[in-house]
Amino acid sequence: MKEKGISNINKATLSRPMALTVKAVVVNQQGQILLLKRAKGDINGEKWDLPGGGVDEGEELELALKREILEETGLDVKVGPLLRISEFFRQNGENLEEKRGVRFLAFAQDDSVKVSPEHSEFVWLKPIEALAQFSEKDGFEKEKKETILAALEWLKKEEALAGWKRALADLENFKTRSRKNNEEFKKYCLENLILELVPVLDNFDAAWEHLAEEKKQDNLFLGFFHIKNQLQKILEENGLKEIPVTVGEAFDEKKHEALIADNRQQSQGKIKKVLKKGYFFLDKVLRPAGVEVE
Repeated sequence: MKEKGISNINKATLSRPMALTVKAVVVNQQGQILLLKRAKGDINGEKWDLPGGGVDEGEELELALKREILEETGLDVKVGPLLRISEFFRQNGENLEEKRGVRFLAFAQDDSVKVSPEHSEFVWLKPIEALAQFSEKDGFEKEKKETILAALEWLKKEEALAGWKRALADLENFKTRSRKNNEEFKKYCLENLILELVPVLDNFDAAWEHLAEEKKQDNLFLGFFHIKNQLQKILEENGLKEIPVTVGEAFDEKKHEALIADNRQQSQGKIKKVLKKGYFFLDKVLRPAGVEVE
């Protein structure tokens, strides 16, 4: 901010002393802003101010800000983005003293403040209440108000960005769920279709088993069973797999169904004969193999 009445300053004066300050809009986890009241008798005494102060020679701005806030409030803050740079001019005797104010946003995890002798009191206020403490007519106060407005604008944009990122994440999650649901639905439809076609394979097998040996070399019947083999190949390419069963192996109720049992202890019996083929569909039993147990 530039004060009035500097139009007659000698523009050729290049070597001029310049003071540098760093201050921050400190926000706590409740979204409140910290204000400090300057001590009586100080420059701009008994006015509300933002935490911060001067920069030592060779000191980095963010480190200077953290140090000043710690000295003034006892808070160890996390320094956020640079908000603005305020520019001041002062008439000091025959020389012009320039002043720059570098303003940041900072975040406090703790709101237990211990004010230094530089200030008489502190207060945490909601943004609208904090803005109300500063006048547009007073240059010192106006600069603080503009700094708070810059902080609120940044926070608003950050919140919008966070909301946009959440929306993108929700969209990606929705797409993932939709793909998964579509895959499950396709798998369900395919499973039911294959289950409907398995009896067709059974009928082909039964027909072949009851066909007279001399007719098994007939081209007409060979053509029919070639169609059966094509159908079975297509089903296998889509996840169908015959359950291997060996006569004499132990009965397994997870993949065998006892259609005939010589005793009641079928769970401990062995397979005597395969009566009906069983099938897997992908990683599950589509239909257990029908067996005779002894």
